[in-house]
Amino acid sequence: MIPPGVRTGTRVRLSGRGESGKNNGAAGDLYLIIKVLPNELFERDGDDLHLDTAVDIFTAIAGGEIRIPALERPLTLTIPPRTNANQTFRIRGKGMPNLHDLNKRGDMFARVKLVLPNALTDQEIDSITALASARQKQAVPGEVKL
Repeated sequence: MIPPGVRTGTRVRLSGRGESGKNNGAAGDLYLIIKVLPNELFERDGDDLHLDTAVDIFTAIAGGEIRIPALERPLTLTIPPRTNANQTFRIRGKGMPNLHDLNKRGDMFARVKLVLPNALTDQEIDSITALASARQKQAVPGEVKL
């Protein structure tokens, strides 16, 4: 059995699973050198996991909750108002198990990737245009205008 928390390069011994000894002697041990394949959702850094998570622009501005994948089951992540692109949230203890102490786990880091809605109604576009116009009129010196 491959223990939880193994990393690339970990050596695992399988007792008695090797070849038989000379003259029908007892089977030796089999040693496996582990290579962990990449995952499409998570990037591993030691026991920590990193993932990019899509957040729509409305949730980033006003705040809200999103569902994100995790190892055991999806989690709910609270997005605070005024969240910027590439902001990273740390979820403690939701990373990989520690190979030497299964009571310890790494952390998971969810990085915000802002996404625009696929389709907006004419009313939504008008509202966003009005907001952008109001922001330009109220621009503070040194602030980037929309």
